[in-house]
Amino acid sequence: EHKSRTFSYQTISYKATHIKTNCIYYLKRIIGFRYLNQRCSEIVEMWKKIHHANICTLRDVFGTKEFNGEHSIVFVYDYHPGLETLQYRLYNNPNINLKGWANPYNLDGAARPFSAGKTITGSRSLGLLPEQSVWEYVIQLASIIRCIHSANLAVRIMTPSRILVDHKSRLRLSGVGIFDILDQDNSPS
Repeated sequence: EHKSRTFSYQTISYKATHIKTNCIYYLKRIIGFRYLNQRCSEIVEMWKKIHHANICTLRDVFGTKEFNGEHSIVFVYDYHPGLETLQYRLYNNPNINLKGWANPYNLDGAARPFSAGKTITGSRSLGLLPEQSVWEYVIQLASIIRCIHSANLAVRIMTPSRILVDHKSRLRLSGVGIFDILDQDNSPS
C-alpha cells in the first residue's frame, strides 16, 4: 500500500481470477475515492470500447466498501504476465550500464546532454537504446495516441512507469481511464 505519485491517492494492485469465467485480471484499487456519477459511467463505457494491441484494455470499474468499510474504486484490466515497466527497463535494470550512473539525469534532475552517453571515441556506451528500438517505441506510442484520440478521449498519462514492455519490446499502456475518473471535472479531454 502506497500513495501513488501518479494518481495522488493510495493505490493497491491485485492479480485476481474472475469467479465465473476463470480469467485472470489486473485490478487497480484507488483507496478513498467514491464511485461514480453518470458522467463517470459514460467515460468508463468509452474506455471499455477501446481495443488495441498496445493498450491494456479496461474491462470494468466499480466502487466498493468491501475492504474494511473503506470507500474504494477498482479498475479492472486485462492481465499480461511477465511484463516490466519501461521505467524499470531503461533506468533501474541492473543489467544496463549508463557509464556508472543510475539514470540519465544529473542530481538536480536536469537531463545530461546526449554526449554524456558516448565514450571518448564517440561510440555509444552499453545500456542506451539502439536507434531501431527508439523508432519501434515511437511508432507504438504514436499508434496508442492515435487510437485513443480517434475515440474522442485523451491520453492523460504516458509516463515510463505506466508503459509496460514485453520480451519482444511490444509496449502496452496501462492505467487508461483512471485520470478521467479521478479528475474532479470528469472531462476526458
